[in-house]
Amino acid sequence: PTSFFLGAYYSESLFLLATIFSFYFLYRGKYKFAAIFSFFASFARPLGVFIAISQVYSYLSLKEFKLAKIRPEILLLFSPLLSLFLYSWFLFAKFGNFFSFVYAQNYWERQIVGPFATLSSYFVDIFTMKHRPVNDFFDLGFTLSFFFILVLGRKILPSSLWIFSAFALVIPASTATLTSMPR
Repeated sequence: PTSFFLGAYYSESLFLLATIFSFYFLYRGKYKFAAIFSFFASFARPLGVFIAISQVYSYLSLKEFKLAKIRPEILLLFSPLLSLFLYSWFLFAKFGNFFSFVYAQNYWERQIVGPFATLSSYFVDIFTMKHRPVNDFFDLGFTLSFFFILVLGRKILPSSLWIFSAFALVIPASTATLTSMPR
């Protein structure tokens, strides 16, 4: 139902494309291309920076977590951090604040809280019959669906994809609202 976001002028379609290609090239052992696409994924959305964690984990597991097997190519997998740094530097030059993208979340009434605090606030409102817009139930339904897919997919998905998926679920759910979860 929310596939229209992929055709709209939002960053989700670019983020999805870059993320898919970054993992595709990672699993093919083409770390330069994986780095390029993860760089652009992080440029499209700050959540893309977490691709670095899952890709470094994948690389280390491929090398059996042995230091002797690690090559300098691992540094390429930190490219999402570089794009976040460049974006933050741009924000500093333009607005005088490296983290303007974090402070801008206040305009959407978002704040940093734990994901369970966000979910519990939705459940408390449901059980106390507090009035909520209908789309909040839609957002909660999507979040719970994603959570169950994540739990069930633990044995099916490669660990690096599962790690990134967990970040992609937990980080937006840690903003006191589930509004962006369907995207």
